[in-house]
Amino acid sequence: MTGADPHMQLSSYLKDVLQMTDHMGSHIYKALSRCSLKHCVALWQLLSSLKSETMLRLKRDPFVGISKEYKRPLLEEHKTLLTSFFTKSSADGFLLEMHEFLLLVLKSPKATDTFKPDWG
Repeated sequence: MTGADPHMQLSSYLKDVLQMTDHMGSHIYKALSRCSLKHCVALWQLLSSLKSETMLRLKRDPFVGISKEYKRPLLEEHKTLLTSFFTKSSADGFLLEMHEFLLLVLKSPKATDTFKPDWG
């Protein structure tokens, strides 16, 4: 969701795109040169999903800003289709991507205009 090449080194992204070289010491710059944007995105996905799991255990809603229209229970037919999908593919990556989509896209007040809750 950065809009840049996921393989771009984080140090280059901070220096060239965000122009933050004045705020980084050389030791930080060297440490970041071994990390790419895709690593940062993966770390954010993991940490945010763990936060949501913790919120659920504490009986709190991690998706509080998302329209209630998206929170309706699935029909039995859709549950069957979803179960079939997960038996044929890896759920882990899909769930992290879907969680990111929920948090970053569907929390927008105008999300229901773009992503209809009743799509087929």
